[in-house]
Amino acid sequence: MLLVEKLLISPCFLLGTLLFIAFFGWLFSVRLFKPSDKFWRTSNFIGLLFTCLGIFGVTKDSRQIFYEREYYQNKLRIEGNYRWRFISNLNEDIYCREFIETEYSPSNLSTMQEDYNKTCQWIKDNKRYFFECYSKQEPIIIDSIINPKLQVSDQILEQYFKEMYQCIAEYNDDIAKLREYEQGQQPNIFELLYIIFSPFFLAIGLGWEFVKFFAKR
Repeated sequence: MLLVEKLLISPCFLLGTLLFIAFFGWLFSVRLFKPSDKFWRTSNFIGLLFTCLGIFGVTKDSRQIFYEREYYQNKLRIEGNYRWRFISNLNEDIYCREFIETEYSPSNLSTMQEDYNKTCQWIKDNKRYFFECYSKQEPIIIDSIINPKLQVSDQILEQYFKEMYQCIAEYNDDIAKLREYEQGQQPNIFELLYIIFSPFFLAIGLGWEFVKFFAKR
């Protein structure tokens, strides 16, 4: 760790900065010289500016708490909700069936059988990919999924694919929110430097407040 890094996290250094500003500010602004009103207005503004910069740096901790809370709540919702939805929607036994032709069977039974076979094969082809994305909590790329072309209009199959793609869309939306909350916990370079120097700014601002206190006496 660099020396400047050790100093910026040292309470003794920050307290020493406060006492340094307070003492030398009192020495030069109260004891040795009699500054004008313009000097006091300018210096007070600068002191308040440093104090504000120090105080605003504390908001990062609050933001991180909120982002962490939303991250883990969303993570638990994804793990608890979509696991069972994917298990239910990717159940091969429901669609991997063989129809028995009877005298009451529709005329397009063979075509319906082909559609169900395509749906069954679609589940087998994509099931592993879906669960890999879920286990890694990664978005599902819709373009990588080849939707089977159904030959007949079957309400059950149409409803199945409608619910499946709705589930994927909702899952991807929650994963996007999860990434947003995850990234919100990590400060960028500017925020990182701001957080590091905010206690130092606060020490300067508070030190000048002591100078103003001594000057008013």
